[in-house]
Amino acid sequence: MTKKITTLAGDGKAYGSGGDNPHGPKFSFEINSRGCTGRVNFPETFAGAPGLVHNGLLFLSMDDTMFFAALNATDSYSMSVQIKLTVATPARTNEDLLLLGWVDSIDGRKVLTKGEIRRASDQTILANATAMFILVKGKEQASSIEELANISIAN
Repeated sequence: MTKKITTLAGDGKAYGSGGDNPHGPKFSFEINSRGCTGRVNFPETFAGAPGLVHNGLLFLSMDDTMFFAALNATDSYSMSVQIKLTVATPARTNEDLLLLGWVDSIDGRKVLTKGEIRRASDQTILANATAMFILVKGKEQASSIEELANISIAN
């Protein structure tokens, strides 16, 4: 079963996964039994060097993709506390990218994830990532930034 996600619950204004943010990248995500698959095409306004996507946006792409993979596997909100991104080949602007994220393991409240960014046209792996997410204590769901800032991710 595949479930399409266009925005995270809330006001939709989050920079990464907020579908209603006019300034953010326009990710499209689908959740499936393997994790999360996303697509994005960064226009030139998201360039670092001319014609190349700023690597910070690749980092954001993996954070959001792996977050949705963790959410799907645990049915709980979590926060990334550690992410490692390794870029093998720069991503070009105006190029369709495929985002893949999956859960590698779950140990208590720690969810370890992996991900890849691929060029959609030929499946070349441009970057890979690993991350640790911590499940929000008590499966609380924040409805505002103020609430999120007060939710414990500590043991």
